[in-house]
Amino acid sequence: MTRGIFDGPVENNFKPLPEGMYHGYVSKLEIRTSKNGNDYLNIEFTLTNNRKAWDRLMWHNEACVNVMKGKLEGLGFTREERKLLDPDNHQELISSVHRMSDGREYEIKIGFDKDNNNVVKYYSDPNAPEEEAADPLDPMTEAPAMPSRKPRIENPFDK
Repeated sequence: MTRGIFDGPVENNFKPLPEGMYHGYVSKLEIRTSKNGNDYLNIEFTLTNNRKAWDRLMWHNEACVNVMKGKLEGLGFTREERKLLDPDNHQELISSVHRMSDGREYEIKIGFDKDNNNVVKYYSDPNAPEEEAADPLDPMTEAPAMPSRKPRIENPFDK
């Protein structure tokens, strides 16, 4: 068994994960095209056990746009930021999601659909170190523990 980014064993299998909440981070973003010819944003999450989970943000109709806006809120976007995003501008979309999620940890709710895991929802982790920093000038406050170093998210437009 090898060890990965998180402190724990790496599970090298493709068995479905049990439904529940998992801790993780966004590890990859890319625009893909569905079988129907619709573009979507594929978000890859790396979970604490180094397993992967994926979500797709689609915008080809109004219902999909509303779902996408709710999921962007889970990534940490404000209402104003969500209004400004143009999903048809793929570079801007990926860059915005990249900026918002790079280095941020999430609580990810995994569900089960047929034979596959399904990312149901994600929440910005309220315990993430950048959310609550100690005052370096106050000796009575304790600094938060340093997070484990995570790789930067792959942004295909950085190349």
